[in-house]
Amino acid sequence: MGIYYYKLFDLLNRKGMKKSDLRKILSPATVAKLSKGEYISGEAIEKICNYLNCQPGDIMEYIPDKTWKELWTDENFELIWNRFEVYHGEIEKEDFKEIVEKCIDKKSVGVLKINEDKLIRLTKEKIDLSK
Repeated sequence: MGIYYYKLFDLLNRKGMKKSDLRKILSPATVAKLSKGEYISGEAIEKICNYLNCQPGDIMEYIPDKTWKELWTDENFELIWNRFEVYHGEIEKEDFKEIVEKCIDKKSVGVLKINEDKLIRLTKEKIDLSK
């Protein structure tokens, strides 16, 4: 879900070095950013590569975020269905799935965000209409 620096910390470990050794070439704030997995400048990456005599791919890896479509699986639906078991017997499972799909934040990346207030409102409306 972005850029990860676990390779850097592994490389430091293999060389018998610590994160604190990076303070010889980087500011404490930049070292802190690395520890938190935050973005650092290209200049900082260049300094690290020069210091450790390595390539950028030796110290970091890009792992892409999953979109909501990739996260919207039958398994995730079952988790939601089971969480809202109060509606079991009042609404058909397929109808509930359609409602959940209307409540997914389509802009979310990396996590499946569902507007639960909207989900509850639409579910209750569907149940009331079917009575």
